[in-house]
Amino acid sequence: MADTVYRLKGKTGIHAMPISPEQVDELRQAFELFIPDKQTTVKPYELLNCFERLGLNESRKAMYEMIQSMSTSVNNELGLTFEEFLDLAATYFNKRDTHEGLSRIFKLFDNTERGRLTKKDMRRISNELDLYLKSEEIELIFSRASTDGEYITLEDFMFHMRVQEM
Repeated sequence: MADTVYRLKGKTGIHAMPISPEQVDELRQAFELFIPDKQTTVKPYELLNCFERLGLNESRKAMYEMIQSMSTSVNNELGLTFEEFLDLAATYFNKRDTHEGLSRIFKLFDNTERGRLTKKDMRRISNELDLYLKSEEIELIFSRASTDGEYITLEDFMFHMRVQEM
């Protein structure tokens, strides 16, 4: 089934992310499972307590971590509507997926598994991609993307890629 796009309200930098109808249904079920009749909001700390009592904090670890990220003093006091819950869930999973995706891409480039890319690695990568960067271009990349000018670490790579995204 094709993904739909759930648009995040009032967010800057992240304009939209694909979220499937199945994911929306699963989030709605999780939300509605814990709200008392005729109530329209849920407090994240209550969700966390229920997850722990039911042992779901281990078996549904991603959902539990997502709810932990929502558990702020304001949200715990006022509660969240489903729309707010969905916004926060989409934002959480988008950040998590971005981190995991960028890590996988970096590992493709880091074929020696040292956790860093050298200028020699950059030359190899550019040649493999038929880009054939000049030495000056590689120097420019490292001057912008590397914290020490010698290596591009995973953290450097993620920071630079996220800045480019905005």
